[in-house]
Amino acid sequence: MENQVGKTRDVGFQFGIRKTFPVSSEKAWDFLFSNSGLNIWLGKLKNELEIKKEFETENGITGLVRVFKANSHIRLN
Repeated sequence: MENQVGKTRDVGFQFGIRKTFPVSSEKAWDFLFSNSGLNIWLGKLKNELEIKKEFETENGITGLVRVFKANSHIRLN
């Protein structure tokens, strides 16, 4: 079996992104979780993102918010 980048043994695929921008992490976080930011990376949501709650986009993408730590990280399935 071939190893695939990002594939974990137990939980499927995982990825992380780190990039330096000339903006504070708070401003970047605020943008990513604004309506405009969420529309870019998830699409238009039918409901709010909440820990341990499923979400759905207008395009039919569904997921579950596993971890949410403001200004730090989020983990979605």
